[in-house]
Parts: sequence; C-alpha cells; structure tokens
Amino acid sequence: MTHLGRLLRLFVVLLVLFIACGDWFATEDPCDDVNCSDSNPCTDDRCTHDCSSATCHHDPVDNGTNCTLRGVSGVCMNGVCDLCFGVICEDDGNECISDICNAYTGKCGVPADDGTVCEYKGLFPGFCASGFCAKSLCDDGVCDDSNECTDDACDPIARRCNYIPVEDGTLCDLGDFSGVCLSGVCQPEPECEFAEDCEDQNDCTQDLCVDGWCELVPLAEGMPCDDGTGVCETGTCVYQ
Repeated sequence: MTHLGRLLRLFVVLLVLFIACGDWFATEDPCDDVNCSDSNPCTDDRCTHDCSSATCHHDPVDNGTNCTLRGVSGVCMNGVCDLCFGVICEDDGNECISDICNAYTGKCGVPADDGTVCEYKGLFPGFCASGFCAKSLCDDGVCDDSNECTDDACDPIARRCNYIPVEDGTLCDLGDFSGVCLSGVCQPEPECEFAEDCEDQNDCTQDLCVDGWCELVPLAEGMPCDDGTGVCETGTCVYQ
C-alpha cells in the first residue's frame, strides 16, 4: 500500500470515529466517574456508553442467589431480595395477625387492618388495633390491650376504649431483645441512621444504611485495597 493509501485509510478511520463520537481523539471513558450502584443486592450494576453519555444498567442476578436486606438474609427472585422465601408461618392463635410472612421483616405475622372485628379474650366484642384485639366497650373502665406501644384509655361518655400510639422511638420488649415503638407496634431497633454508622473498617465493602439497617456490599473483584497493597476478593482484602 502506498503512503497516500495509508493516509487515506487513516482519514477514513478517523472520520468514522468522529461521526460516531463527535471527537477525533476521544480518550476519556464517560463511565469513569459514574456510580451505577442502586444498593440492591439482587441486581448486577454496570455502565455502558455511546462515546459521550453514560447509561446505567441494573440486570437481575440469578434467582436463588443469597442476599441480605435490612440485616435479614433472603434469596434473590426476579431482581428483588425475597426475605420470605422458604418461610412457613403457623397459626399463632391471634386473629389480629395474619399468619403470612411479612415481606419487610422476613418474619411471620402481618397485622390486620385496624378496626377489624375480633373477640377480646374470648369474652367481649372487640376490634383489632396495631395487631392486638382491643375491647370495644369499657364498662369496667379497663382498656388494657397488652400492647406497651399504646396508651390505653376509656372514654367514659362513649364507653369506648381508645388506644393511642406512644411516641415513635419509645423502648419496648420483643422478648429475646429490645425494640422501639413505631406507629404503635414494637419493632426491632434500627441499627443505623447514616452510612457512617455502618463503618466496618473494611476497604472491600461499601457500607450503606438502608431503612435503618446496615448493608455491607462487597466491592468488585480486583479493586485495590489497603493503599494499593492488596486487592479485593469476595469482600476481603487479599495480599499477593
């Protein structure tokens, strides 16, 4: 090939690049400064670009992949961390708690709608309030719903019990461990408020606070750690 032919070929290649990318000598990768993490352990987050703009993709990982959400272990199903996968709920005898798995906590028990009719202690007509059967009438002046997250009071005129949720954040007892009251229900105490609360001193994890629970997401394989003296492998700094 003649010198003129080589120059012509180079010109054609550069022209194609210019038409595709709008730049003769594009050297920067638009994805370099883009963080595509969606904090979802069940998606594979990646970035693609068309020379000038970057696009994030969040592809579901394989169904059955283990995941953790709000400190609870689950299984990825169709791009969502299913905390109820494999959980079997038995009848707990409480007609104000549906015996199904709570997708938010991964535990059995979903409170029935407030106002649902129930039988208080098998003796009196009642209604469901925050997952407990509360007595409808208070002829005897007693309105204890056995829920420490509500203030119980009898309206002497209407002869009706009122169950008012205590202030959110009030400490309560969950049996094996302590909890906090949220909207009149005793819930596990959140682990964090900010991402800084989840710092695990591990260079190979991204420390996140999601809905009050710490999520430690492993960084991509091969990322440098410990000032470049090691590389990340499955969330651990390995020295070579």
